[in-house]
Amino acid sequence: MPFRNPEFKIKVGVSSCLLGEKVRWDGGHKRNRTVKNQLGRIFEWVPTCPEVESGMGIPREAVRLMGNVRSPRMVGTESATDWTARMTRYARKRLRELAKLGVCGYIFKSRSPSCGVARIPVTAKNGKTATQGRGLFADLFMRQFSHIPVEDEDRLQDARVRELFITRVFAYHRLAQLLSDRLSQKTLAEFHKAHKYLLMAHSRKHETALAKLIERAHRYSPAQLKTRYTEPFMQAFTYKTTVNKNAAVLNHMFRILKKSLSEAEQHNIVKAIEDYRKKSVPLMKPVTLIKRLARKYKVGSLTGQVYLNYSAQGQFI
Repeated sequence: MPFRNPEFKIKVGVSSCLLGEKVRWDGGHKRNRTVKNQLGRIFEWVPTCPEVESGMGIPREAVRLMGNVRSPRMVGTESATDWTARMTRYARKRLRELAKLGVCGYIFKSRSPSCGVARIPVTAKNGKTATQGRGLFADLFMRQFSHIPVEDEDRLQDARVRELFITRVFAYHRLAQLLSDRLSQKTLAEFHKAHKYLLMAHSRKHETALAKLIERAHRYSPAQLKTRYTEPFMQAFTYKTTVNKNAAVLNHMFRILKKSLSEAEQHNIVKAIEDYRKKSVPLMKPVTLIKRLARKYKVGSLTGQVYLNYSAQGQFI
């Protein structure tokens, strides 16, 4: 699996207000430095404000969700103007545009009746409020693009959540590139081989299941293979890596590499893995060491591993 071009940025959708655009109902913004500055160095933003772009204007009356949690209506807080149909029409059009642009992730504004991904208040007819709702635009996006990674900006303040989101976006981008062409058992096997250790670092159970699927790939049509592989592949990356999971992967790679190494090189890898396990060095150190030696000795089963393409920022890209 080739390493990515450092000048290339994957397209990720984002709520416009998080970039500092003054599109909020009160004419303000919600610039988020983590999103705009940190993640902006990695991704190419595709901003959207569904409320403005559906014709609600700036400034505007605030809106809220009302009715059934699973299919709420979006209404004005004072006038009770129902914006549901207009928002739905706009969203369907915008989702087609985002699909054409090849968006591989989305960061939504939290607590928004249009963009919130979870815990959005929905008021029932009896006046009781449930907090299990989802913003109208976010809900339509997540239903149509169920495998595309999404997060809200609140959760992305957590470094672990942020790292996992980046890994998921890059994984989805690579998968989308694979699936954009006609899929064969050979190309899928090559793709899986390159992701083997990255998958193991997240979920060994999913990696094993996917490997078994590839063994039986001849039973399925290309369309069936896409469906059967995509779901567990993306699901694997919802599981966080841990020190123990990473150490197990590193030791597995070391065993493959060991017969090519000098005693001094073996010692250096063992020490680097143990230091990482003790949390005295970052994961970058043993990964970089194994990557360099795999290239030096041309160990083909390792040199193409996405797991070894670990960035200084702490993500598998």
